[in-house]
Amino acid sequence: MRVLVLGGSGFVGRALMRQLSAQGHQLTVPVRRPERQRDLRLIPNVTVLPIKHFSDLQLRKLLRGQDAVINLIGILHESGKTTFRSVHVDLVRKLAVACEVEGVRRLIHISALGASEEAPSRYLRSKAEAERVLAATDLDVTVLRPSVIFGEGDQFVNSFARLLAFTPIMPVVCPKSELSPVWVEDVARVIVSSLADKSAVGQIYEVCGGRVYTLMELWQLIAEVSQRRVYFVSLPDALSRIIARLMGWMPSPMMTFDNYLSLQVPSVCSKAMPFAIQPRSLRSYVKQIFSKGRVRQRYDDLRRLAGRDASDPMA
Repeated sequence: MRVLVLGGSGFVGRALMRQLSAQGHQLTVPVRRPERQRDLRLIPNVTVLPIKHFSDLQLRKLLRGQDAVINLIGILHESGKTTFRSVHVDLVRKLAVACEVEGVRRLIHISALGASEEAPSRYLRSKAEAERVLAATDLDVTVLRPSVIFGEGDQFVNSFARLLAFTPIMPVVCPKSELSPVWVEDVARVIVSSLADKSAVGQIYEVCGGRVYTLMELWQLIAEVSQRRVYFVSLPDALSRIIARLMGWMPSPMMTFDNYLSLQVPSVCSKAMPFAIQPRSLRSYVKQIFSKGRVRQRYDDLRRLAGRDASDPMA
């Protein structure tokens, strides 16, 4: 199958590319900076195309000759003209029109758990509006609503671990917020299965891991497995709101006030994973990555004992 993947150079996209390629699909991935995506070119059956922006005409050209399109594009923070509306709603509306014009009926779209027109955050409301746009078309649409996603290269486990490495005391914003983190490879498996299964057309799939955690429990898990001795402080809601607002002014914020509002909605599933997929445990994943880190550290220690730098190319 010939598949156009929007957002294929991102975190979820890379996992998806590997799985789709292994099944023999011919994949087209438009990117703004192809020189930074050399690793994608190494995946069989992947064509990387340079693109400056997704205009109506450009989307039609990209869709021409394709059998399906997967939309992974999304943002967690707004910046300038890059807003939730422009990325989550306007782009989806243009994509839907281009699909209808070019006769590409199959579309898989990544939304978010908690998407609702009544949601407190602009992020979740924009995701709900995009779903409504697609529901009004005649396309063969499947929508996925994942919880927070973890895996190699994520901005979740790795960000938490980096912060814990530098402080013995960690104030936790929204400590009681509930999430069910899901492995990126499991998300990719749901997308691949949806593409192959005709019964997935018209479905909205919730995609979660095997356990619900509070945000405090997530911090504690990462500290435990990474063997960090950290004292956690649960922040009351009023202080959480203030800190979220202040963090939102940072150049690359880990949290914004809109993220805080999203955390007021439990990011948990009401149903089991689709296609009888057994989700990977977050604990097992975190244990694996930190054990790899400890092994790497032991090798670096041995190199230093031998008088060799860890960056030595002969190491």
